[in-house]
Amino acid sequence: MGTTSPAIVNDLLKTQLGFKGLVVTDALDMAGLTRLYAANIGRAAVDAFKAGNDLLLIPADLDASYQAVLAASRSGEIPQSQLDASVLKILKAKASLNLQKARLVNVEALSNLIGEPANLALGQQMADDAVTLVRDNGKLLPLKQMGTVNPGLPYQRVDEVRNRLVVIIFTDDVRTEAGRMLERQIRSRVPDANVIYVDPRIAAALSDDVLRAVDQARRWTSELGRLGRCDRHAATKASGPRRTKDRSVGDGQSVCGAGFPRHAKLYLCVF
Repeated sequence: MGTTSPAIVNDLLKTQLGFKGLVVTDALDMAGLTRLYAANIGRAAVDAFKAGNDLLLIPADLDASYQAVLAASRSGEIPQSQLDASVLKILKAKASLNLQKARLVNVEALSNLIGEPANLALGQQMADDAVTLVRDNGKLLPLKQMGTVNPGLPYQRVDEVRNRLVVIIFTDDVRTEAGRMLERQIRSRVPDANVIYVDPRIAAALSDDVLRAVDQARRWTSELGRLGRCDRHAATKASGPRRTKDRSVGDGQSVCGAGFPRHAKLYLCVF
């Protein structure tokens, strides 16, 4: 996992790419990491810091993480020089914002400070720039707007119209907001797209329905969200190794997409 990998954080990001800024982890309470460190949850914070991260974000267990990092620092496992360097970077970042003079934030004013159109536009630009198109052999992007009529022609069944584009969204839990933004963007272009959400609890039950929809579709797209390492098999079972359709893969965590990129005509990394 990249968060705890020195090869990714230190060697690639800092050494090869020359990044000198603050390195902040993803949320350390993410499912993939907590499962990986289930036996010793505090160890995730130690490995993340040793990998080269300066700030450890949202540990699953704050006290266990603090105690683990403290013990690693006292034992010498975490070098004092690395700890000092990270603290200095954090203090410099705070000083650049004059936080040493005004440490408290007016919570009531936050909506006015960060909700301005310019801020929202910058946030959208950052999100857009985070998307990397790795492969587009099928020339599927940009997704063309399909002027279909819902429910289609009088003699068409609803499933015939809806299956012109099938979107399969894999997530940890279909009851969350994961994948909803993608669905909204898809529907703004293809209003009658058949969007199917799958999580580990229902993957087996939906397997036949998903495969049937994919077989009938003109094209289909599979978006892998924040799935854990063990959920890749459920995702593969639900989507199936179809090779005859146009397909795109949005890979939330590269470990989840391990079985897809080899066959995918279009491959996206979104974060």
